[in-house]
Amino acid sequence: MPEGPGDGGVPHQHTRTVVRGDVELHVVEVGEGFPVVLAHGFPDLAYTWRHQMPVLAQAGYRAVALDQRGYGRSSRPEAVEAYDIAHLIDDLVCLLGGASSTGWTRSRCCPRG
Repeated sequence: MPEGPGDGGVPHQHTRTVVRGDVELHVVEVGEGFPVVLAHGFPDLAYTWRHQMPVLAQAGYRAVALDQRGYGRSSRPEAVEAYDIAHLIDDLVCLLGGASSTGWTRSRCCPRG
């Protein structure tokens, strides 16, 4: 990850948008290596993790924080059902590319029955 002059070796943050159906998720990433996903609660944003992200990156991890659906720069679905735990887990799994490197998928941690 590139470092800027005089920044003390702190990797730069990069932002991207992850599209999951009709929801767009604002994502902030810093560092390289095994991903550490930082998920905020009410009423926070990805910005909440601004102090922890560089520390994780310097420790060799890829810190990934997002504005959860309904917050900040991410989409705000109208249906209340769009905010249930299954949708939130799906967002995080999608953020990691469909399945985590440990083999966790939404169906494994939150099966529908």
